[in-house]
Amino acid sequence: MIRQAVEVGRRVRGAAHPRTRSAMNNLAVTLTEIGKPAAARKVLEELLSLHGPQDPDYGLHLHTYGELLLSTGELDGARRTLEQVVEIYGGQESARYLDLALYQLATVAVRQGRSDDALDSLAQAVAAGRPAARLADDPELAPLRGDSRFEALVAAGS
Repeated sequence: MIRQAVEVGRRVRGAAHPRTRSAMNNLAVTLTEIGKPAAARKVLEELLSLHGPQDPDYGLHLHTYGELLLSTGELDGARRTLEQVVEIYGGQESARYLDLALYQLATVAVRQGRSDDALDSLAQAVAAGRPAARLADDPELAPLRGDSRFEALVAAGS
């Protein structure tokens, strides 16, 4: 169904139209969720080639690409991509997913054994609106439990 929407959008509006690009992003998310990361990557690479960082939707689409890399365990690529996303979101007035990107950057750091970087990203995520109370039982953050900085961050949100 989403794939059909993308095809109709391409025919009617053109591939670069914002609604077509939105449908492409949704298709990539769906493909990732159903275990087809190679197909999702293809869609996202095409999508990202249609516009650049100056476009207001670019950060969201790049964020989806970073999530794909994170879900496939490509941690170095996920880190670089999510760092770009945080930079883009930081320059936007209404970056509604900044806290999520910072949280995801923290999970990459945890997986790579970079606790200090993870804690820095989590502190930024909380400052950007991520509820600190949600961090306490998060399985992705289990290696940080017991660290005084992590416990203080969680306690401050309770």
